[in-house]
Amino acid sequence: MPEPTTTYRQLRDALRVLHFRTDRKRSGGGHTVLARPGSDRIIVLPTRPATATVWASHLAMVRRVIREPDPRDVELLDQILRGHGSAPVLPTGKQAIPIPAGVTVVITDLHIKVEGPKGKLEFTHHPNIAVTADGKQITVTRPNDERLNRALHGLTRARVNSMVVGVTKGYEKKLKVEGVGFQAAAKGKGVELTVGFADRIVHEPPPGVTVAVPDPTTIVVSGADKQVVGQFAAEIRASRKPEPHKGKGIRYESEGVRPKEGKSFAARK
Repeated sequence: MPEPTTTYRQLRDALRVLHFRTDRKRSGGGHTVLARPGSDRIIVLPTRPATATVWASHLAMVRRVIREPDPRDVELLDQILRGHGSAPVLPTGKQAIPIPAGVTVVITDLHIKVEGPKGKLEFTHHPNIAVTADGKQITVTRPNDERLNRALHGLTRARVNSMVVGVTKGYEKKLKVEGVGFQAAAKGKGVELTVGFADRIVHEPPPGVTVAVPDPTTIVVSGADKQVVGQFAAEIRASRKPEPHKGKGIRYESEGVRPKEGKSFAARK
């Protein structure tokens, strides 16, 4: 049987277009179960097909299973499974980055400067990747499809995009302080933490990052550089990580702490 031209990523993107989602309750053990809401149809795919024959047989099974009344869906899926088309969602690296109004982008050799209302950021990318700007958008390209270049392609595009977003909208991390007597307070440009130790802990923000304490249990870290904001927020959280019994400590606002089940002792006879 000839080598199938369809990749796992192409198949996954096609199924997403057709509203199939991973059923995590039934997935596992080297296979993925895909289901469509409101339908009893499911698709079982191997996470890592052993041979081309196995992969081709699963592609044929998908064609038989997904037969919906809408001919556009069937045509789209058939094109992708036969290798004659591509998923409508482009890979991250191939998506152009629009340049908003008020943002200036200067590219010199491998060095990129992005300046906007929130500040100025700079980045030096890998020599294998090419970055160009025409005043309206930024395009990132790679020389070939080697594994390293594919990885650098998406990485570079993500870094440049985060720079554009950072100088226009900025980034923000919110942390919550949980625990009796635990609190945070502003001290100069930094934050002072009282989290159960003999001494209070003071964190001074790096350049380009600001810290606000709207109330004793909330800390807001903001800035233009996504990596620096995330790193400083992680350092504050590391001062007293949330413990799993009562949840005391510092956590991200959206972070869920799964409580650990306490010990249970059987009644003595």
